[in-house]
Amino acid sequence: MLQYFLAFIVFFGVFGCTAGSRSNVEQANTTDDQEAAVRFPPSGTEMVLIPAGVFEMGSQDGAHDEQPVHTVLLNGFYMDRYEVTVGQYRQFVHTTGASFPDWAEVSRYAETDRHPMVNVSWYD
Repeated sequence: MLQYFLAFIVFFGVFGCTAGSRSNVEQANTTDDQEAAVRFPPSGTEMVLIPAGVFEMGSQDGAHDEQPVHTVLLNGFYMDRYEVTVGQYRQFVHTTGASFPDWAEVSRYAETDRHPMVNVSWYD
């Protein structure tokens, strides 16, 4: 799941989608749960607002890099309603010139461009 989130961040970070800036988004209503959503040009992906909030992160007895428990405040942000597909990521690579050398490995787990993107690292 982290791979899909990171692919989203990379793909839409390049296009400058930020919470609070609605000049590049179109309002839309979904029919499945009637929650407000937006469509982000140029990709047209459906995005939902994740509201700002506070949560506790970390562990008192976990690994060293998980300690200590601390409070984290996140600003609101938009996130794709669905995972980034192989086709969307392929378009991102083509549009930006980013390198992604191992398409053969991706195709082992995601047989078509409609499957969720896999094998994406934090740096991708």
